[in-house]
Amino acid sequence: MRRVHVIVTPENVPFELELAGPTARALGWAADVAVIAALTGLSACLIASRLQTLGGFAHALFFVLAFVAQWWYRALTEWWLGGQTPGKRLVGIRVVDARGLRVRLSQTVLRHLVGIVDLLPALYLVGGLCVLIDPRARRLGDIAAGTLVVRDRPPVAPRTVVAPDSEAFAFARSAAVVHAARRLSPRERDAMLLLARRRDQLPVATRHELFGRLEAYLRARLGLERPPSLSPENFVLGLTAAALQPALGTAPRTSTPPAWS
Repeated sequence: MRRVHVIVTPENVPFELELAGPTARALGWAADVAVIAALTGLSACLIASRLQTLGGFAHALFFVLAFVAQWWYRALTEWWLGGQTPGKRLVGIRVVDARGLRVRLSQTVLRHLVGIVDLLPALYLVGGLCVLIDPRARRLGDIAAGTLVVRDRPPVAPRTVVAPDSEAFAFARSAAVVHAARRLSPRERDAMLLLARRRDQLPVATRHELFGRLEAYLRARLGLERPPSLSPENFVLGLTAAALQPALGTAPRTSTPPAWS
């Protein structure tokens, strides 16, 4: 059964996050266990090949490497990869802050420390039961850290935000706008993308107000002027499309920037 978590912004705009179920989480966990086993085995092989050189230090070094692989692999990779371990990425799920923001290092460390309890008595039995019972599909580690595990959505192409033949798209491709978009924080990019994707569902007055407020904030924040021919909404949409380009590996056109760049 599909379960969603609804986040309501201060402007009373609702956004949905699809929660990951126990099956996807179990598959991701199993994949990560295989990676941890491979890392531990590789460490043992490398140390064994240097046993004569390392002497008695070899055993201590192996236990240190095994500890890092066992207890820090998930926490560090989740933080470094934006909420995903290799196993989670394989099955298409991600850890996020309960407010829908990028997960912090302190949260990933805490959720995996509490995960020791979730493991009991074996094979994440306590954690699995919590995921089934909790309305937001959280295990104890998620509850303690304030996190959720959600389905990972595929990357959004700039052309899904603005039409390729529009003036807003040309604005997004200019060198100055691409440079300004790189200074946006993940929280700002997420807010812009969420508003862009839900704009057609908003009442006209609310839509104009939100885009107007966001446009004024972004101009002051980035020092970027809005071309007179662009509406506040198209200014935000163009900047949103520019922010999506680096994630997709798209090189912006910089040879002949428009007059406003």
